[in-house]
Amino acid sequence: MKRAVIAQHHKCATQLTRLWLEELCELNDLSLFRSHISQDAPSPSHDISLLTNSKYETLADQQAAGFIHVIRSPLSIVASAYYSHRYSHPTQYSPKILEQRNRLAGLPLEEGFEATSSM
Repeated sequence: MKRAVIAQHHKCATQLTRLWLEELCELNDLSLFRSHISQDAPSPSHDISLLTNSKYETLADQQAAGFIHVIRSPLSIVASAYYSHRYSHPTQYSPKILEQRNRLAGLPLEEGFEATSSM
């Protein structure tokens, strides 16, 4: 099998894709490389590379049998970010998320969406 590359960006169903690909690879005896480091290139020694924070500059000259670029509607990203930052995103490693959560807690939904889109 020639290698395949899945390029994604933060908040583009990266966790769902990772879980799905882990199961796919396990069931089909495929190797999976995954990275959230934007400078990482696809792995030449794995069947599938999942790059969940990809950058065009890093991937522009890569050769792969299959290349999938996952994108998402900007409105959907804002809605997801709002609910994640407001209610569920872990805050212990990111004081910035905690600041955003506290700010969003005091805003009505529409204003919270507007604030999220500018964060």
